[in-house]
Order: sequence, then C-alpha cells, then structure tokens
Amino acid sequence: MKPSARTDIYRHADVSVDVKISDGGWFAVVRVWYGTRWPKVVRTWRVPLKRWWPWFSLERQAVRAVEYANRRASVLVPREHIEEQVRGALRLL
Repeated sequence: MKPSARTDIYRHADVSVDVKISDGGWFAVVRVWYGTRWPKVVRTWRVPLKRWWPWFSLERQAVRAVEYANRRASVLVPREHIEEQVRGALRLL
C-alpha cells in the first residue's frame, strides 16, 4: 500500500471535508462526510494533480466541496473566507 497524505479542510457540527493525496498518484480525492459517530461519504471529487486543465485544480474543487458542505451548516460562510481557509489547509498538506 502506498503512503498517502490526508487532512481535514472543513469541519462544522456533523459535516466535514477532507483531501487525500496518494504518494506518486495522479489524482487527489476530495470527500464530503456527513455524520459524527459513523460518518458516511456523501460526495466525492477526483482531481488530477497534473495541471492539464487549470480550471479543474485541487484548490478550486476543494472550495466547491466546502461550499457544498457549507449549505448544510446553520451559518453560511462567505466564499472569500472559504477560499482563504482552503488555501491555508492545502499549503499544510
């Protein structure tokens, strides 16, 4: 099994978004989870790590996933704030 890096980029109540990147892999996976005790994957985005399509970047897809998860939250966060948080989390990854 190849090593991989995984980090949570958004968490609110019972909703979370994480990014998983495999070492030497071609794709990253951005997942939205619902639930606290036994979370369930609700939506998945697969993102190419090689920049063939600049409009399909990892940052853009992560922002889309956080916006999707944010719709379920009680307090809506503006897009600019989401983009800043996602950029910071992806730098750590």
